[in-house]
Amino acid sequence: MIEAAAGAALLVAFALGAALVRRRRAWAPPPALDDAARALRVLERGGEADGRTAQDEAYPYKDVRCPYRSEPLRVDADEAERLRAWLALPAAAPAAALTAAPALPDGLPDALRVAPARPVRLLLDTDLGTDVDDALALLLLLRLPPADVDLVGVTTVYGHAPLRAAVAARIVQAARGRAAPPVVAGECTPLGTHRPVWHTGTEGLGVLTDAEVARLEAQADFLPGRSPREWPAARFIVDETARRPGEVTIVCIGPLTNLARALALDPTLPARVPRVVVMGLGSRHGERAADLPYAPPDVPVAPGGCFGFFPNHNLSADVLAAVRVFDSDLRIDVVDHHVTGQLWWGAGFDTDDPAGDPDDDPEAAQACLDLLAAEAPPEAAVVGRLLREWLAYRSLIFRRQVRGTCPHDALTVAEAVYPGRFVTPTPAGHLLVHRWAAFGTFVPRAGGPHRLSAAVDRAAFIPFLTGHLRPTRTGGR
Repeated sequence: MIEAAAGAALLVAFALGAALVRRRRAWAPPPALDDAARALRVLERGGEADGRTAQDEAYPYKDVRCPYRSEPLRVDADEAERLRAWLALPAAAPAAALTAAPALPDGLPDALRVAPARPVRLLLDTDLGTDVDDALALLLLLRLPPADVDLVGVTTVYGHAPLRAAVAARIVQAARGRAAPPVVAGECTPLGTHRPVWHTGTEGLGVLTDAEVARLEAQADFLPGRSPREWPAARFIVDETARRPGEVTIVCIGPLTNLARALALDPTLPARVPRVVVMGLGSRHGERAADLPYAPPDVPVAPGGCFGFFPNHNLSADVLAAVRVFDSDLRIDVVDHHVTGQLWWGAGFDTDDPAGDPDDDPEAAQACLDLLAAEAPPEAAVVGRLLREWLAYRSLIFRRQVRGTCPHDALTVAEAVYPGRFVTPTPAGHLLVHRWAAFGTFVPRAGGPHRLSAAVDRAAFIPFLTGHLRPTRTGGR
């Protein structure tokens, strides 16, 4: 839990943030966090939990504690050997090979080797309930044309995964009623990481009652003294892909624990999955380690180079799971912070300039306001309440009003449904996720199983997202 001194400082931030919320009443969320009692409750629930944070003794750094985003780069000797072997492969390849998707596993229908079938059958694995971008991604999926996407299920992961499943179920049931796809709770406890499990304390607020939150929090098994449980999400992934071999794209917008568990349950899983799309990796770095020739951060990813990436939450929250997933035979496309960090949906931060933030998109800003106030359709109303809680929390933490969010996960699901429409991929190659802290090293080589993101078409994506998230519309293209 948060230490007393830090808690007192954060309570001051809540008070200052409340004043900022009141400054612009047009943007002010309801007083969700604008009172001392609610702020104290969030403080009590949020923070880091030093519980049973590593299930697997194979993780070598499970007893190391280093604050997130302060980790130094480290490359183990066997990892450096693998990277040098990849770097020794021929870098040259025909131009078509550099832009084409990686080859699909043997045994899949030939039609899948040309283009994704329509609709794209998609399974979403998410840590929905903390940052609102997961909820926006789910709302986007539910509002895309049925001819383009068939959402076959939602699985939840990390920390209070049962609570996350309950929130996700409220959204899909509000949108689809009895036709809603299944929502399945998954792993609460990481397989192996140096990081404690982290929550904001706002999970479930605005959607679930206090009694529901307490009951669901009691089910999670990551806290001290709680026995591990068999969670059904990994089995659901195995069974759903077996029922539809070669058809289900898996999209992971949270830690990769469920997918790693599914691989352990059924090592043949990669032969049935045409594509995995992951929101992961942080920004580029140009540091030096193990005498590897890391390119400077401003050098575009291209064959012949070695490219380093800082950790991001999704991969470092369960490092061992990420290592096992990327070491498998799955074909994985990564949408990383290099591109998602270029996006903003809503208006910018509060500013004293009466003209507002010059980067504001008026249509997106209005759509964000509309979603905050939405009472219908019901799925928009649920997500709108989550958005209000999130913006209130962020405003209070940053001590100035936050009036929008970065749609990391919405871009990831859009790339899964419309490959290449908004995201320009890098050449194919090999991504090594390092055992320490989930740093990433990418070596582009023809025929590799992974691709990263080279660029995003912001001018196309933000209006697309806005058109689908407007609460008065059923979605548009």
